[in-house]
Amino acid sequence: MITGVRGQNGTARIGAIKRASRMRVMVDAYRQIGMVSTCCRIAGISRKTHYDWLKSSTDYREAFTEARELFADALEREARRRAMEGVSVPVIRKGRIVGTTIKYSDRLLALLLEGAWRERAARLR
Repeated sequence: MITGVRGQNGTARIGAIKRASRMRVMVDAYRQIGMVSTCCRIAGISRKTHYDWLKSSTDYREAFTEARELFADALEREARRRAMEGVSVPVIRKGRIVGTTIKYSDRLLALLLEGAWRERAARLR
């Protein structure tokens, strides 16, 4: 959980509340989007601020690391779906859609297999 609401006077406390709020927005956005620049714009911060927070705030670093892992899991789920279940693509004849077919990604399947082999080899060592 991102905290960081400290400060003796009201101004410092308001600044800490805004910072904690922006940290939460950044982490939540990254969990969904996975692109630092875009998420920084959403949170209203600079990339430098994000990287400064990663260095200086343990809570932020832990929350961001978890968000990064969750986003990576979502990417892997989507890659697995496209490789194994396929995606529906239209079949077009004479400029008209006449049906659909399922298209699978052999390249994604190969990458997933490579990752699984690497993981298995690491466990066996």
